[in-house]
Amino acid sequence: MIRYVIPKKLNVRTSPTIRANINTSLKKGDFVLLHHQENNWVYISNNGVYGWVSKKYISSSPVK
Repeated sequence: MIRYVIPKKLNVRTSPTIRANINTSLKKGDFVLLHHQENNWVYISNNGVYGWVSKKYISSSPVK
């Protein structure tokens, strides 16, 4: 499923916790592929980079 980044900057983490290391950052409006969900976290990919983000920061509708 395609989803879109809501905040200006969104950190993509190595595991589903706020204390996990950051893989990369995405910016508002970027699209990601959602692979699966674990509690309030979703596992996503973008340009070959995989990681976890809080589901409250992604949208099913495009973000401007």
